[in-house]
Amino acid sequence: YHPFNATFSGENTVVPFKQNISKVTITASSTDAPYGLTRFVNTNYGLIDPSTGTTVFNPDAATFGLKDFPQGNLTFFGAGNDKLFGNIIGNAKLDFQNLKATATGTFNITGGEGKFAGATGTFNFLENDQLNADPTAPFKSQAVLNGSFTTPKTIPEPGNTSVLIGMGIIGVSLLFSHSKDKSKFA
Repeated sequence: YHPFNATFSGENTVVPFKQNISKVTITASSTDAPYGLTRFVNTNYGLIDPSTGTTVFNPDAATFGLKDFPQGNLTFFGAGNDKLFGNIIGNAKLDFQNLKATATGTFNITGGEGKFAGATGTFNFLENDQLNADPTAPFKSQAVLNGSFTTPKTIPEPGNTSVLIGMGIIGVSLLFSHSKDKSKFA
């Protein structure tokens, strides 16, 4: 069990391609994300109801009646080779008059690479967006993620590795110094 709680700031790009349906790409980063997973990129599809401003997001374009479109995807990554994969399902309420939006939903973790191979889990999110007056221009977002994931192998908590290595070195040096002391008296 690995908790994952972080705030991500992002840029969202919406590309309309069919009536009320858009491809949405989010590129985001965090200064407080655990396990070195400080960035994510997500591609999704959104269907907006223009009369209410409500948008539904799904990684499967077939949900909106579209065929032969690639599956949307989510990748968390950082400086190393460790990654989490998944998708996002959610809803948003857009307020075009005040250029704001609020989105909620779930990040579904369905796999990973490196020490996160075989990961599964869910992160709930609440996102606040500052829309752009130009609907074709990217807009800023801030999402708070709370959840957890599991992996087949145990992952050390961030920061514990150096403590464990230090304890091991101290233990080995005590053993060697203790055995040297015994050899003086033999």
